[in-house]
Amino acid sequence: MATLYAIRSDMGLAAFCMGNGIIVGVDEKNGRYNGTYTEKAGRIQLNVTMSPSGAAEVPLTADWPSSFASGAPQQVMIDGKPVSVTFEKVGDVP
Repeated sequence: MATLYAIRSDMGLAAFCMGNGIIVGVDEKNGRYNGTYTEKAGRIQLNVTMSPSGAAEVPLTADWPSSFASGAPQQVMIDGKPVSVTFEKVGDVP
């Protein structure tokens, strides 16, 4: 089972789908997100590549609690710089 999330930050809006260790997403500027995640001991670790439209790929990493979509801000490291984001669960994808 996968889950679709809405993402909000000072950088804009995005959406991604997480399931079976894979992450795929898109943002409002047509940037693409592809990567993996692992779950262990109530934590989720992400390793994602962001491909902004017309720009070089950017690494994105995070270590969140499993309840990351609670509406509380979470930190994402984008190209080594912290960015605060919030997540909303849109729904499950069978």
